[in-house]
Amino acid sequence: MELIPENTAEVLHQNVKEPEIRNKDFLRATLKRIRPAILSERRWGFMEGERWIQFINWMIDHRILKDVEVVFLDYEQVNTSTLYTNQFFK
Repeated sequence: MELIPENTAEVLHQNVKEPEIRNKDFLRATLKRIRPAILSERRWGFMEGERWIQFINWMIDHRILKDVEVVFLDYEQVNTSTLYTNQFFK
């Protein structure tokens, strides 16, 4: 399934309540820009393990991820394979 910025922007525009992000031009431009980051080469919704690893590593590098005791996480503390599933595509 292809993400079509125009259609998706319309759906978001109708359902988003925050006035600062309801602008259709902003929504279309944002969706077009983030499209490569949210779509898999395989199909809509399929999770690529390597993309998760890259994202988690980025969050660790920027000291964003913390545990329940608010301590920053290290790479070996995060098992990315437990963060998503593709079982519904089988």
